[in-house]
Amino acid sequence: MRKDEETLCDLSYIKFSGWKDQRTVHGNRNCREAMEKLYRLFRIEKLLLCGGGGADWSFLDAGVVDVLSLLMAPVTDGSQGSASLFAQISGLTSAGPVEFSVKEVRQTAAGGIYIRCLAKNSK
Repeated sequence: MRKDEETLCDLSYIKFSGWKDQRTVHGNRNCREAMEKLYRLFRIEKLLLCGGGGADWSFLDAGVVDVLSLLMAPVTDGSQGSASLFAQISGLTSAGPVEFSVKEVRQTAAGGIYIRCLAKNSK
């Protein structure tokens, strides 16, 4: 494994502990640099981000999320502690709000709702 590939693997190691959603990141903490490295090493231009709320917010906060595609099913179980779409991690993000512009809203065949938005802070 090349040194660049080892560093890239380090980027993906995130340990979440407890309810405070604290994380320890080995290697690069900058999501923008991670995306640049993915492009430089593997020519990856688009990435499907399927993280938890903390990971999603980190990439959004860094300005590297350009499109949000949200699919909502017409069902709920009412459980407490449900996952958040975005969750700020104290001390690791700018904590400023991010605005979206809605580009598409439609109902799916199964009765769900699909929403496509563009992040206004995308760089």
